[in-house]
Amino acid sequence: MFRIISFLFILLLAGVVQAAFAQDFDETRYEQFIAETMDASSVPGLAVILFDGDGVFYEKSFGIADKDKTPVSLDTPFQLGSVSKSFAALLLVQLAAENQLDLDAPVSDFLPDFRPQDKIAGREMTVREIIAHRSGFSTLDGNREQDNTDRGSDVFEKAVAKLNTVQLQSEPGSVFQYSNANYMIVAALVETISGKEFETVMDERIFTPLNMTNSYVQKFEGDHLKEATGFRQWFGMPRARAFTSGRVMMAAGGVVASAYDLALYVRAVSSRDSRIIPPEFADALLLPIETNGATDSPYGYGWMFAELEGRDVIYHSGLNGGFSTQVAFFPGTGRGGVVLTNLSGSLQGDVAGAVLRKGLGVPTGAAKPGVMQYVNLWGLVATVISLLMFAVRSIRQIMSRPPKFKKRNWFLTLLPTLLLFGLAYGCLVVFPRLNGIELSGIKTFYPDLWLCLSLSGVFAMIWGVSRLVVHMRYRHLPAHSVETD
Repeated sequence: MFRIISFLFILLLAGVVQAAFAQDFDETRYEQFIAETMDASSVPGLAVILFDGDGVFYEKSFGIADKDKTPVSLDTPFQLGSVSKSFAALLLVQLAAENQLDLDAPVSDFLPDFRPQDKIAGREMTVREIIAHRSGFSTLDGNREQDNTDRGSDVFEKAVAKLNTVQLQSEPGSVFQYSNANYMIVAALVETISGKEFETVMDERIFTPLNMTNSYVQKFEGDHLKEATGFRQWFGMPRARAFTSGRVMMAAGGVVASAYDLALYVRAVSSRDSRIIPPEFADALLLPIETNGATDSPYGYGWMFAELEGRDVIYHSGLNGGFSTQVAFFPGTGRGGVVLTNLSGSLQGDVAGAVLRKGLGVPTGAAKPGVMQYVNLWGLVATVISLLMFAVRSIRQIMSRPPKFKKRNWFLTLLPTLLLFGLAYGCLVVFPRLNGIELSGIKTFYPDLWLCLSLSGVFAMIWGVSRLVVHMRYRHLPAHSVETD
C-alpha cells in the first residue's frame, strides 16, 4: 500500500513525458543508476523490460536469483504480489462478457454463503464494488491471512465464513479502502462460476493465450524455470527465505511470472489484445471504476490511475515477502515497463519504482531508504535494549534484599505497571493493526521489525510484572525500606 501511494506521488510530480524518450534512451547511464540503486538497498536480483508502441526498447537482468547465486534472467519467475489483482479481475471480466456473471449483481447471487452480518445501510455489496475495493472491508481484514499456508480445496469456504463476521468500515460502494479481502472473494467467485480451480482458470484464460510459458499461480509445476528465491532484509542485510502463501491469497498476490511474460501481459492489456480482453470491455478495463458516484482514489479492474499534465498513466505495485514489483504504462501510446526484484524489507527503499520511473523518463524520487526508515528500525532496537535493561533490573530486585522504599499510594504504585502493560499491548496489537496488518503478518514482510515489536512487548510485560511483584512482596515493610524503578 505504501509503495502504491509513493509511486502515485512521484508520478504527479512529473512535468511532461518526453515524447522521443526511447530514441534518446541512454543505456549506460540507466544501467549505472540501476547498479547504484541496487547496491544502496542490497537488492540481490532485478529484471526490467521497457517498451513502446514499436516494441521492447530495453531489457536486461541483474544480480542473483537465489542463495546459490544463479544469475537472474528475463525468464526467471518472480512472485508479483498485488500486481496479480489485475489478472484476477480480468478473469471476472471475461466471465461477465460470456454472461456467466453480472458485475453489478450482489456477490451473494453467486456465493450464497456470503452473507456479511454487518450490512451498513442494509445493502449488499456487488461484484464490481469488490473488484474496486469499495466493499467496506478494511485493509486489516485483508491482511489477517498473510501468514496462512493452507493449500486445501476449501480455503475460500473458510475465508467467506470469516468475512461474514467482520464489521464493515463503510457502506458498500461509498469509500475506497484497499483490502486483500476483496480478492479472496474474487477468487471464490472465479472458482464457483467456472467450476474449476483458480489456478487452472488463470492458465487457460490468460497464460496459455499469451504464451506465458514461465508463469503460474503460486506453486511450481511443469517445465517452468526455477523460481527466484525471495530475500527479506534482516537489519539491512538480505536473507534468503522461500515462502509461498496459502491458496486464499492467490488472487490478491499469487501470480508468479518472469519479466518477459509480465511484459507480454502488460502490453496485451495496454493494446486491448482480443486474445484476453473482451471487445465489449476494451475501454472500461482501462478506466477507473465509479460506484455510487464515488471518485476518491481511482481504482479500476486491478489497476490504479494517475494523471500527468492531462495524460493518463496506469500502474500497480506488488509486495510479497521477499519480492517487490512495479508495472506501469501510458494508455494510447503503448509505452510502459515492468520491474521485478527479489527483496523486501524495512530498509529496502523503492527500488522497483525508482528503476521503472527512471526508465520511463519521469522523476525517480527517493530510491534509497529514507531517514525515517532508519529512525524507525534503530529506534525500535534502542527500545528493546532499554526495556530489557529495566526488566533485568526489576528482576534482580525481586531476588535481592529490599533496598530503600518511598511510600506511595496504590494508584501511583500501579500506574507505571499499567502503562507498561499498555506499551506491551501497543507493540503486539495496536501498532500492527494501525498499519493494517497483524503482528504475524509483519513477520512475512519485515522480520526485523517483527522481532523488535515482539521483544518490546515481551520485555515491557516482564518489567511490568516484576514491578508489581516487588511492590506486593515488600508492601508490608515500613516506609523508606524499599525502592523500585
